[in-house]
Amino acid sequence: MPLAGITLALVIFGVYVAFQAPRKELPVKTMIGHNGSPLLAFLYATGEGAEGRNVFTSSKFSSSSDVGYALLSGTIHAGFIEPEKALELSRLSGFEKLLVLGKVTFPYGVTVITKKGSSLRLQDINGHHIGVPSDNPALLEEFTKAVSKYPLQLNQVDYRFLPADAIIPALDSGKIEGAIVKGSKAVIAISDGHNILFQKWDMEPGNECCPPVIDQLEFVLVAQKNNQALNSELVKILGRSAALSPSVLREALSRTEHVPETLFADLPLASFEVADNQLLQLFSRHSGRDHHKKSGPAHHAVP
Repeated sequence: MPLAGITLALVIFGVYVAFQAPRKELPVKTMIGHNGSPLLAFLYATGEGAEGRNVFTSSKFSSSSDVGYALLSGTIHAGFIEPEKALELSRLSGFEKLLVLGKVTFPYGVTVITKKGSSLRLQDINGHHIGVPSDNPALLEEFTKAVSKYPLQLNQVDYRFLPADAIIPALDSGKIEGAIVKGSKAVIAISDGHNILFQKWDMEPGNECCPPVIDQLEFVLVAQKNNQALNSELVKILGRSAALSPSVLREALSRTEHVPETLFADLPLASFEVADNQLLQLFSRHSGRDHHKKSGPAHHAVP
């Protein structure tokens, strides 16, 4: 046989053997859904590391409600969902196939923010429209008490009580000129370009009836329960990422948000910890307006 024919025969034989040999399938990466919150710095840092990239890929959704629906449909394996939305999800058919893997918490504090581009100062808010979350009037009480030692006139502030989720949209649209919010909302506001006028981080979370986690809880990690080994690995990787140095986490956050790292330098970082379905049961019992009510008369008259 001519040399060319022998070479061709060997090539054909090699291809045949390659196709007959058992082929190892590439592992399918776990997809984690999120809403792009600046509170998830540890998730973004995990996605940048080799360990995280080998195990999962993250997918941004327009809201955490959409993350929940993607979980129910099986489109994604795991997702970070806001507590109220996770509680709603737990009441839907199909949730029995899911389970809680972890929780994201953030230090509880009171913050005063103003609209992007505003020159309003804290001593100037008298007579202006200032939003207050209607489900957490304790923030207003805490703010009033904290600034009472300063020579500020606040008796004519026009407080506007709004649902917590409506505060920042109202600020964006100009319906209010500033707002009193809990610390985690300030992270979202500053990432959108708004200003911080006042912060108080030594505010005690919880009250006489309810545990601190109710005030500190920002996201619940929910996952499909059909792969215990994968879920265990996922929690370990996220936990290691959350333990990275603050500078590494802020760098990952600034790259994700496309803003200077210094923007978040004075703000705390969220924490990630293991949790289970009992977290939603606890949240169901203690969340809502009643959790934030204080006994006795209010310290500040709201017009």
